[in-house]
Amino acid sequence: MKIFANDESILEAYEKWGDDCVKHLLGDFAFAIRDDRRNRIFCARDHFGVKPFFYTHTADGFKFSSTLNELKHSNTLNEIAIGDYLLFGVNQDQSTTIFKDIHRLPPGHTLIVENDQIKIQRYWTPSLPAEIRFRDPDSYVERFSELLLQAVKDRLHTDRVAISMSGGLDSTSLAAIASKHAEVAGFTVVYDSLIPDEERRYSTLAAEHLGIPITHLNADGYSLFDGEMDQPEPFLISPLTGQFNALLG
Repeated sequence: MKIFANDESILEAYEKWGDDCVKHLLGDFAFAIRDDRRNRIFCARDHFGVKPFFYTHTADGFKFSSTLNELKHSNTLNEIAIGDYLLFGVNQDQSTTIFKDIHRLPPGHTLIVENDQIKIQRYWTPSLPAEIRFRDPDSYVERFSELLLQAVKDRLHTDRVAISMSGGLDSTSLAAIASKHAEVAGFTVVYDSLIPDEERRYSTLAAEHLGIPITHLNADGYSLFDGEMDQPEPFLISPLTGQFNALLG
């Protein structure tokens, strides 16, 4: 039995299946449940790690948050993580952060705090299904459409959603599916003079075809690394900081 993950369903799933509740949850989630009956804390993060989960375990106790900024930390940096950012642009270890005393629960894992001890266990591993062969090309398209539709529906927990829509195939396809099940609004960062850019044109055409409103955020006025972002770790796409400032502004 599979259920969509939200505050109520997660608690109900834990009541029914205990630690195995994560095997019955669909969608994106990160949560912690204080279980007074068993005198412990049960935590989990979704299969692909879409939702963040940070924690510390020190003499002061166990603390967790969905944002790194909310956790008090020392100034001791994780040199291995820094090396990864410099070499690859991203931390290769999904269990660590830029700070030595703050950890990250990896995707597809549970964490149990009991008797002042932490136990981390993997509950899901991506599988490689057997190769599927269809008789004609149309069947592949039909099956792909079914899977994409289900994936989008699994993540629609509200009747109103916003989507970063470029007018390309990926985001427009998601907007097209979502618009059949919710009220969708598109947002696109555009450049009108700084660089050659046709995002405004294509995103407008896509939005008009789908019948959804779209807001264009002009990023011409943002220089490289311009503005301040409250980002505790190095950002994978730092050169695009201006785009995020435009979105937040």
